[in-house]
Amino acid sequence: MFILLLYINLIYSSSITGSCDASRLFLINKDVLEELVYLRNSSEPNILNNLIKKADSVLLNDLYSVTFKKKKLAPSGDIHDYYSQSPYWYVNDSGKAYKKDGKRNPEIYDHKDRSQLLSLISDLKVLSLAYYLTQNSKYSLRCYQILNTWFIDSQTKMNPHLQFAQVKPTEHRGSFSGMIEARELIQIPDVLYLLDGAEAIKPEFLSSIRVWFSEFLSWLEFSELGVSASKQNNNIGTIYDLQLLVFDFFINNDIDHTREEIFERYNDRICSQIGPSGIQKFEMKRSSPISYSLFNLKMLSIMVVFSKNVNGEDLLDYNCNGVGLNDAFQYLLELDNSSRSMGSNKKLLFSQDQELYLNELDYVINSNFSSVTDEKTSTEIEDLINRVFIL
Repeated sequence: MFILLLYINLIYSSSITGSCDASRLFLINKDVLEELVYLRNSSEPNILNNLIKKADSVLLNDLYSVTFKKKKLAPSGDIHDYYSQSPYWYVNDSGKAYKKDGKRNPEIYDHKDRSQLLSLISDLKVLSLAYYLTQNSKYSLRCYQILNTWFIDSQTKMNPHLQFAQVKPTEHRGSFSGMIEARELIQIPDVLYLLDGAEAIKPEFLSSIRVWFSEFLSWLEFSELGVSASKQNNNIGTIYDLQLLVFDFFINNDIDHTREEIFERYNDRICSQIGPSGIQKFEMKRSSPISYSLFNLKMLSIMVVFSKNVNGEDLLDYNCNGVGLNDAFQYLLELDNSSRSMGSNKKLLFSQDQELYLNELDYVINSNFSSVTDEKTSTEIEDLINRVFIL
């Protein structure tokens, strides 16, 4: 469990120094990126060679669109509307909907918009990083094609809203919890940062992308579902804030406003979410309290890094009413230790998967590259890519 405490100590290791334009960084781990640039120019070709091998395989993947692989349309009947089913809801024999928190309904996997979005983001991360390190236009061109298909092309683009994300059985609109399904979109600005200067990414194309995100941001701010999500005192509210902050900075490029907003929203979340001794009272009510608590802490940690990347407030040690992020991590560590020693509720123990999750968090933030120059398998290359993109 030392990884848990190590993560707290290392979360600020990705400081903003060097050649990158800090005002354009969002969630990228800049130290990792600069280390990769150094290795590219050194006598250690393994990292770059394996990244190129991975990127070349990604070039063979299909494009993605909410208009592809559609087995069922959203209640609107519009094929361009993102659609998914609420994961924890079922229908009984009498046709009544009921919830089983933490138990995913296997029917959710029949709807492919969510899985396509995940694959799209994964491909863009690999390809944009490959372009940044090689300047090979085949990677930037594919990024253009992926982005154009999902966001711009009138035949295949997604409508800029989540009105039908996580639709419950027997209902005809989505849920405010559907906000979490778009969280990967906050990585798009960093993808475009890595593609800066690419011939395929022309100014008018960037303008069109910004228009899409401007419309999506407006929906987040003013729709009934968006307003409901903003009022949630759990991980949904945190994810809502992250999207709002990133998309506003991407569209308006007002760094002073962004610094202020990050601080205000982070303060509100810490004050409302973390109680005495570091307990996350709203996450601990869930069927998988450790998982939800860890997930929310990761989202809060990303907000901390975002503040650092725009030279905002140092939020790592910030607290409200005497408690903060460090206390929340310590609370989970002590909870796990006491549960093990007393043989109490298994829900309060860290599973092997959650231990790996903590290790991934450490990987993402830690700028110690003692093993970066080792021979890398494809899986390890993916881990390395995830060190650059912190979500």
